[in-house]
Amino acid sequence: TSMVYAVGTSHVDNPALAEWAGEFLSLPMDAEAMARTGVDAYCRVGADETTCESRGVSIYLDVMLKALERLVSAGEYSQEGIEGAQKTYRSGMTTRQAQTDLEYDRQFRQAMFGPTHPYGRVTTLDDYNKISRDDLNAFRKKHYVASNATLFIAGDFDPAKAEKMVRSV
Repeated sequence: TSMVYAVGTSHVDNPALAEWAGEFLSLPMDAEAMARTGVDAYCRVGADETTCESRGVSIYLDVMLKALERLVSAGEYSQEGIEGAQKTYRSGMTTRQAQTDLEYDRQFRQAMFGPTHPYGRVTTLDDYNKISRDDLNAFRKKHYVASNATLFIAGDFDPAKAEKMVRSV
Protein backbone atom coordinates (compact mmCIF):
# COMPACT_ATOMS: atom_id res chain seq x y z
CA THR A 1 0.00 0.00 0.00
CA SER A 2 1.18 3.51 -0.76
CA MET A 3 -0.07 6.92 0.23
CA VAL A 4 1.23 9.65 -2.07
CA TYR A 5 1.12 13.21 -0.76
CA ALA A 6 1.28 16.15 -3.16
CA VAL A 7 4.24 17.82 -1.48
CA GLY A 8 7.95 17.42 -2.12
CA THR A 9 11.20 19.28 -1.85
CA SER A 10 10.30 21.71 -4.65
CA HIS A 11 7.11 22.91 -2.92
CA VAL A 12 8.58 24.54 0.17
CA ASP A 13 11.05 27.28 1.04
CA ASN A 14 13.34 24.80 2.80
CA PRO A 15 13.70 21.59 0.75
CA ALA A 16 15.60 19.93 3.59
CA LEU A 17 12.49 20.26 5.77
CA ALA A 18 10.35 18.34 3.25
CA GLU A 19 13.11 15.76 2.82
CA TRP A 20 13.55 15.05 6.50
CA ALA A 21 9.82 15.26 7.35
CA GLY A 22 9.29 12.14 5.29
CA GLU A 23 12.54 10.30 5.69
CA PHE A 24 12.93 10.71 9.46
CA LEU A 25 9.33 9.73 10.27
CA SER A 26 9.18 6.42 12.12
CA LEU A 27 6.39 4.28 13.50
CA PRO A 28 5.36 5.06 17.09
CA MET A 29 6.20 2.74 19.95
CA ASP A 30 2.67 1.24 19.94
CA ALA A 31 3.19 -0.30 16.48
CA GLU A 32 4.04 -3.79 17.74
CA ALA A 33 1.40 -5.49 15.54
CA MET A 34 3.29 -4.33 12.49
CA ALA A 35 6.51 -5.94 13.68
CA ARG A 36 4.75 -9.21 14.58
CA THR A 37 3.27 -9.52 11.06
CA GLY A 38 6.39 -8.42 9.19
CA VAL A 39 4.79 -5.19 8.00
CA ASP A 40 7.10 -2.22 7.59
CA ALA A 41 6.19 1.39 6.91
CA TYR A 42 8.35 4.27 5.75
CA CYS A 43 8.33 7.39 3.59
CA ARG A 44 10.53 8.68 0.80
CA VAL A 45 10.55 12.17 -0.63
CA GLY A 46 10.92 13.41 -4.18
CA ALA A 47 10.81 16.83 -5.75
CA ASP A 48 7.05 16.72 -6.30
CA GLU A 49 5.68 14.16 -3.88
CA THR A 50 6.14 12.26 -0.65
CA THR A 51 5.30 8.57 -0.77
CA CYS A 52 4.62 6.65 2.42
CA GLU A 53 4.47 2.90 1.97
CA SER A 54 3.70 -0.18 3.96
CA ARG A 55 4.60 -3.62 2.71
CA GLY A 56 3.63 -7.07 3.75
CA VAL A 57 1.71 -10.19 2.82
CA SER A 58 -1.74 -9.42 1.37
CA ILE A 59 -3.56 -11.28 4.16
CA TYR A 60 -2.33 -8.47 6.42
CA LEU A 61 -3.85 -5.63 4.39
CA ASP A 62 -5.60 -4.35 7.51
CA VAL A 63 -2.24 -4.16 9.32
CA MET A 64 -0.59 -2.46 6.33
CA LEU A 65 -3.33 0.19 6.22
CA LYS A 66 -3.09 0.71 9.98
CA ALA A 67 0.70 1.03 9.67
CA LEU A 68 0.28 3.88 7.19
CA GLU A 69 -2.25 5.56 9.45
CA ARG A 70 -0.05 5.19 12.54
CA LEU A 71 3.06 6.37 10.68
CA VAL A 72 1.41 9.55 9.43
CA SER A 73 -0.85 10.40 12.36
CA ALA A 74 1.29 9.29 15.31
CA GLY A 75 4.74 8.77 13.83
CA GLU A 76 7.73 10.10 15.69
CA TYR A 77 10.85 12.11 14.99
CA SER A 78 14.01 11.49 16.97
CA GLN A 79 15.66 14.68 18.21
CA GLU A 80 18.92 12.75 18.52
CA GLY A 81 18.51 11.57 14.91
CA ILE A 82 17.97 15.11 13.68
CA GLU A 83 20.97 16.46 15.56
CA GLY A 84 23.12 13.52 14.43
CA ALA A 85 22.19 14.08 10.78
CA GLN A 86 22.91 17.80 11.09
CA LYS A 87 26.31 17.02 12.59
CA THR A 88 27.09 14.46 9.89
CA TYR A 89 26.10 16.86 7.11
CA ARG A 90 28.12 19.69 8.69
CA SER A 91 31.16 17.43 8.98
CA GLY A 92 30.77 16.16 5.42
CA MET A 93 30.58 19.68 4.02
CA THR A 94 34.05 20.53 5.36
CA THR A 95 35.72 18.58 2.55
CA ARG A 96 36.70 20.27 -0.67
CA GLN A 97 35.05 17.49 -2.69
CA ALA A 98 31.68 18.00 -0.99
CA GLN A 99 31.84 21.75 -1.56
CA THR A 100 32.79 21.20 -5.21
CA ASP A 101 29.93 18.70 -5.68
CA LEU A 102 27.44 21.13 -4.12
CA GLU A 103 28.60 23.97 -6.37
CA TYR A 104 28.44 21.74 -9.44
CA ASP A 105 24.90 20.67 -8.49
CA ARG A 106 23.87 24.30 -7.95
CA GLN A 107 25.25 25.42 -11.32
CA PHE A 108 23.76 22.45 -13.15
CA ARG A 109 20.29 22.95 -11.65
CA GLN A 110 20.27 26.68 -12.32
CA ALA A 111 21.43 26.14 -15.91
CA MET A 112 18.72 23.51 -16.46
CA PHE A 113 15.79 25.15 -14.68
CA GLY A 114 16.78 28.74 -13.99
CA PRO A 115 17.72 30.38 -10.69
CA THR A 116 14.13 31.08 -9.63
CA HIS A 117 12.59 27.69 -10.48
CA PRO A 118 12.03 25.37 -7.48
CA TYR A 119 14.05 22.61 -9.20
CA GLY A 120 16.95 25.06 -9.51
CA ARG A 121 17.35 25.28 -5.74
CA VAL A 122 20.10 23.34 -3.95
CA THR A 123 19.80 22.36 -0.31
CA THR A 124 22.47 24.04 1.79
CA LEU A 125 23.99 23.51 5.21
CA ASP A 126 21.88 26.40 6.53
CA ASP A 127 18.72 24.62 5.33
CA TYR A 128 19.58 21.53 7.37
CA ASN A 129 20.72 23.50 10.42
CA LYS A 130 17.37 25.33 10.65
CA ILE A 131 15.33 22.14 11.15
CA SER A 132 13.90 21.20 14.54
CA ARG A 133 11.63 18.40 15.67
CA ASP A 134 8.79 20.92 16.05
CA ASP A 135 9.30 22.04 12.43
CA LEU A 136 9.04 18.44 11.22
CA ASN A 137 5.85 17.82 13.21
CA ALA A 138 4.29 21.05 11.93
CA PHE A 139 5.18 20.14 8.35
CA ARG A 140 3.63 16.69 8.75
CA LYS A 141 0.41 18.07 10.26
CA LYS A 142 0.08 20.60 7.45
CA HIS A 143 0.93 18.43 4.45
CA TYR A 144 0.32 14.76 5.34
CA VAL A 145 -3.47 14.98 5.33
CA ALA A 146 -6.12 12.99 3.45
CA SER A 147 -7.13 15.94 1.26
CA ASN A 148 -3.53 16.10 -0.03
CA ALA A 149 -3.14 12.36 -0.67
CA THR A 150 -3.89 9.50 -3.02
CA LEU A 151 -3.99 5.92 -1.72
CA PHE A 152 -2.76 3.01 -3.85
CA ILE A 153 -3.30 -0.64 -2.97
CA ALA A 154 -1.76 -3.42 -5.02
CA GLY A 155 -1.81 -7.15 -4.59
CA ASP A 156 -4.22 -10.01 -4.11
CA PHE A 157 -7.15 -8.58 -2.15
CA ASP A 158 -10.93 -8.25 -2.22
CA PRO A 159 -11.73 -4.68 -3.36
CA ALA A 160 -14.95 -4.46 -1.32
CA LYS A 161 -13.21 -5.62 1.87
CA ALA A 162 -10.29 -3.31 1.17
CA GLU A 163 -12.60 -0.31 0.75
CA LYS A 164 -14.27 -1.11 4.07
CA MET A 165 -10.86 -1.36 5.77
CA VAL A 166 -9.72 1.92 4.23
CA ARG A 167 -12.82 3.73 5.45
CA SER A 168 -12.41 2.34 8.97
CA VAL A 169 -8.77 3.41 9.16
